[in-house]
Amino acid sequence: MYRDSTGVAWWPGLSCIWRQDASGALFKGLRPDWNRRIWDVFPDRESGSLWLSFDEIGLVAFENGALSQRALPSGLPKGRGPSASFPAPDGRVWIGYNDNVYVLDRGRVTAYSQKDGIDVGRVRVMRGHGSHLWVGGELGLDLFQSGHFTSVVGEDGTSFGTVSGIVEARSGCSSILIIGFDSGDTTIWTEYRGTAR
Repeated sequence: MYRDSTGVAWWPGLSCIWRQDASGALFKGLRPDWNRRIWDVFPDRESGSLWLSFDEIGLVAFENGALSQRALPSGLPKGRGPSASFPAPDGRVWIGYNDNVYVLDRGRVTAYSQKDGIDVGRVRVMRGHGSHLWVGGELGLDLFQSGHFTSVVGEDGTSFGTVSGIVEARSGCSSILIIGFDSGDTTIWTEYRGTAR
């Protein structure tokens, strides 16, 4: 789900997108011949439109109520769509492709990989606040801070496993991180207390 600057929420679906505002939700079917799931929705801050992430198709622009094939920003992978995104308040959009993270910043793309410390497997969720970013994936949780990624583990030193949700509550400079991780067909939420500056 992505909430734009006007407060409208955009929800991905199976060959459709939902637009929700204060008056309710409106369903928008896209292409009946594409029986494809939209995995993610995030803004194209250059054009003011949206990017939709289709599974095997990749990124497709959504503007003026219709799909539009146009060139991706140089440096983003082609083919399969990203698995997660986080539109940061500073205008950057963080995008997770497989086990890499890309930052789209005013048309420029910066890529991060294992050599930068990412160690979560396929990226499933990203959330941030201020100067840091949490990245959850199939193999655990990382924190991006001061230009690189660091693995975050539980008090006993073990990985969190598959991280599928992140909620950060702030109080001063202290953070309480609520993490959802998959255990079979159940999502379990746990609390991690730490400091993020």
